[in-house]
Amino acid sequence: MRVAKRSLSGIIAIILSVVAALLIKVNYELNEHWLQGTLLNPMMLIAIALYLPSFGLTIYALNNRFVGLVFWSISLLIVVGIFSTNLFE
Repeated sequence: MRVAKRSLSGIIAIILSVVAALLIKVNYELNEHWLQGTLLNPMMLIAIALYLPSFGLTIYALNNRFVGLVFWSISLLIVVGIFSTNLFE
C-alpha cells in the first residue's frame, strides 16, 4: 500500500508538471515575448502554484529531499524546454 501511494504521488506530480508547462506555453504564445509582463499575470501564478505541489509530491514519492530536488529540477527544465520550443508547429 505504501509503494502504491508513492507511485501514485509520482504520477500526479508528473501530471501537474505537464499541466503547468502547458500553461507556460499558452502564456508564452499569448504574449509572444517573455518581457511583456508574463511573470506577473494570473496564468503564470497558476503555473507556479501547480509546480509547488508537484515538488512536494516528488519528494514524497522518492522519499529523499535531495534526490527529489534534483529529479524535480531536471524534470522542470526538460518540460519547460520542450514546451517553450516550437516543436509542435
